[in-house]
Order: sequence, then C-alpha cells, then structure tokens
Amino acid sequence: MNFKYLFLLSLTFLFSCSEDKIESKPEINLNPAVLEFSDIPVTFKTSQFLTIENVGDLPLEVNSISIDSSLIFSVSNDSLPVILESGENHKIEINFTPNAVTNYEGKLSVSSNAKGGSNIMTLRGKGLAQTFLLGTEIDTLDFGTVVFPNEITKNMKVKNLGNSPVRISNIVFTPPRNFETALVTALEISNGDSSFINFTYKPQAIGQASAEMSIFSNQANPKHTVFIGNADEAFSQIISDTPNIEFEDTEIGESFSKSITLRNEGNSELLVTEIYFLNEFKGFETDAATPMSILPNESQSFNVTFLPISTNAHSDSLVIKSNSQTDSLVVIPINGFGKSKDLDLLSDWLTGSFSSEEQAQNSNDPYIFDVRMKIATIWSERKDGYWVYVEQAQFESQSSPYRQRIYHLTYENNGLFDRIYRLSNPEEFVGSWETPSDFDGLSQDDLIWAEGCDVHFIYEESKNRFLGNTKGEECLSSIPNVAYLTSETEIYDTLLTSWDLGWNSSGDTVLGPSSPYIFHKIENFENPLFNGIELNK
Repeated sequence: MNFKYLFLLSLTFLFSCSEDKIESKPEINLNPAVLEFSDIPVTFKTSQFLTIENVGDLPLEVNSISIDSSLIFSVSNDSLPVILESGENHKIEINFTPNAVTNYEGKLSVSSNAKGGSNIMTLRGKGLAQTFLLGTEIDTLDFGTVVFPNEITKNMKVKNLGNSPVRISNIVFTPPRNFETALVTALEISNGDSSFINFTYKPQAIGQASAEMSIFSNQANPKHTVFIGNADEAFSQIISDTPNIEFEDTEIGESFSKSITLRNEGNSELLVTEIYFLNEFKGFETDAATPMSILPNESQSFNVTFLPISTNAHSDSLVIKSNSQTDSLVVIPINGFGKSKDLDLLSDWLTGSFSSEEQAQNSNDPYIFDVRMKIATIWSERKDGYWVYVEQAQFESQSSPYRQRIYHLTYENNGLFDRIYRLSNPEEFVGSWETPSDFDGLSQDDLIWAEGCDVHFIYEESKNRFLGNTKGEECLSSIPNVAYLTSETEIYDTLLTSWDLGWNSSGDTVLGPSSPYIFHKIENFENPLFNGIELNK
C-alpha cells in the first residue's frame, strides 16, 4: 500500500475520534458582585447577605472566607465548609462595623475548588460621626390648677433625633421644689425612638409655681423645658369620673347600665343635694339616692341605666347639684341608640334588586308592567335606624325612573315604621343605588317628608313575613281627582308585594292595579350596618 495514502487514512481516523468536548467543572458566582453597605455611625453594625452560587456542573466545595479588613468587615456564622451541588447556593451574612468617620473598602476572598468564576468581591461602606440630639414636642409643660395640697402627674414625650443612642443620666429642677419625676435610673433611647417620662406637680404652697427642668445626657448640652402650675386654696370640690355617657347600641326591650363615680377632691364635706335628668327623657333611669355625703378624698358611685324605646337617638343630661365651691352644678350628657332585630331583618330583606317581570308576563292588568326596583342602603354611619334609597323604573327605561324616594326605617312607639321622603332634585341621583356615597352631601333637612304616608309594619313570626300599610286617609294626594293614597306591602326574604291605590273623596278606588305588584328579589345588596349580626329568625 502507498505510504502516502496510509498516512492520510491515519489522519482521517485520528480527527474522527477527537470531537470537541465541553469540560465539566465547578464554577462559582458571588452575588452581588459588590456589597454596598448603608452609611452608619461609627461603632454601629449593619449586615447584608452574600450569596455563593454553584453555576458549574460539578460539586463546589466552599472551604472558607477571608476579608482583608476583618476589623471593619466580618463574617457572621458562615457555616463553612459547605458543598454545593450544581445550581445550589449558600448565603453568608457579612457585617460592617466602622470605627472612624471615613469611607471603607475591603476585599472578600472565597476559598473553594472552583475552576471558573470569581472568588473575590469588593466590600464598601461609610462611617458617620455619632450625633446625640434630644428633642421634645413642647417648650412649656403646664400642669394647670390643682387644689392644694393635691398633686397632678403628666407625661412628656422625649425623642432621640440623632443617629446614636441617647442615655439620660439625670433630670434636675431649678429651683428644686414643686416638681419631681419618677425617673430614678438612667434611661437609654435608641435613635429614632421616643419615650414618655412622667412628671408630678406637688405644690408646696398656694399660688403659682414654675421651674426649669433640665435633662442631662450624653448630648453636649442639657435639654431645657419650663414647668408651670398653680395651687388653689383647699375646699370641697366635686369630680366626676365620667364627663359624658355614651351607651352601646342596646336592643329594644333590654337594658344597659353604666356607673358614675363622684369624688370629693376638697378638704371638707361634699354634699350632693339633687341628681335628676334635665329633660326627663323616657329611656334613662338612675338608682342614685340624695342627699349624698362624700368625705374628703372619698368617692361614691351610682348607676345610670339605658332602656331604649326606639331606634332613634336617645339624648338627655344628668344634673348633679352639690355644695362644691367649683362645679356646684355638674351636667353629664347622656346618649344612646336603640336597635331592633326585627328592623335589622326588615332592612336586610328590603335591600336589593327586585323585578316584577314574572308577574307582568302572566297578567292582563293594564297597570302591571315589568318594573325594576333598586333599594340600597345610604348614610351607613348613622345609627338612627336604616336609611335606604329606592328607585323604580320600567324595564325598558331604567335610566328614567318614575319613582325615587328615601326611606327611613325605624322602630318607635312600639312599632316598625317606614318614613318616606322625596328628593328635591331626584334627577341628580338616577342610578345612585350603585354609588350610595352620592348621598353623603345630603342631610335629612334636605329631604321632603311625605307627611301622613308613613308605612307601619308588623312582623308575623308564624308566616315569616312583614306586613305594612299606611294609616287611614292620612296620605294626601296632589294627583287630580285623587284625594288620598294608600299603600299595602308584604315583605319576605326573597320577594315583596306592593299595592299602591288612589282614592277619591267618596272612598272609591280611582287609581292603581287590581292586585298587588309582586317583586322577586334577583340580587342582594350588601348592608354595611349589620357587621356580623345574625339576621335569621
């Protein structure tokens, strides 16, 4: 065989068996590439995490970490050595603790078996000068007037406005009388934090007193605040622990009591001669007995009871007469609202979207149409019952409702009522059942009461329904040839009926359908006033 051909054949065989191959190896990646620390005061410490990643194919053995500025930059709990499989990572906490006001830069080296990637990263940080700055919200603390020799305690907020802890070592009053503090040990306040310190005015004599209060700390100069107070001559003085009474909403038929404590802050007998309700409003009672004698620095208590008679506001004032040299006539406002489970249920059933489509499709009555009625709660912050907006329109013209009303559902005079109001500008509120906040700019005074047209309700528990109707001929009409109107309704959980009729002066029906409208509820509207109340009967 020709040696030339044999040599070429050998080369062909050699290169066919020597295809390029990618070498497998562990490869390291440090994230981030540069670790930038936030600027902090000297001696403080801040930390960040370094992530070591194995981006190679073989296990990466991380043995140790070294830092060239180990006094400034350090490693916390590195948990090394560690072996990272391909794709795994390991987090290391790096600390920065500056000891001088300057910029710092260091190098961090990772000892590993990596065959690729960088084992070195840069560390940077800046040390700031420590600042100690104590601040208060007021320059003068006024304790007001006390009856000598009584005392009064107030607190003052002290805030650290610097970047380093402030250590309060002492508080001094000049002159050193009339005022004191309970702070007897050093108090440390971290940067950005606040602390309240209690101070007491203990008058040494009758008259005005003042002093300069100085707070000494590691701040360069003490913080000064002026304290003032006044002590009156001792005498009998009535003090009530309750400036006003706000009762929780209470179910009609139930009661709720609150205690009032009267204290004699004087140095002679306090004689309470009368306790009574200013307006004699039905719904409030008290068990207080007079005359009531209270010795100096002693107290006596009595109860005020709320027995609501309606869901409207109950307001009165409790009057306390005594021989107190100050406040001989104490007047305590009292307020409360009644609530009714029946009213809650009525409101729940009444609010929603209703349709008479089914009745209209099966009725020959010319007065029966496919009507859509929307009833939505408004003024949800009010507690005097429920206020709802009512909008009725024929299906084909829902953007042009033929009836818009505001209903006030309430319990009063031992029954449920629906007080009906008209809007002076109803066209501005078309569609507002979707956005009840549209009514927030209105008040009850902006509404027109349909006097005599209130609907009175009773709840028939056996049939699980509400029956409502107007009274007699009281709902007068402005419609020609119609003397008065009547309305009858039945309300269930999923439907309601409504039968509105017009009558002439002879008592004959001249307006309205031959049978009630039947509205099926097709959607419930959320009522924000229930707040978890159990409504099922």
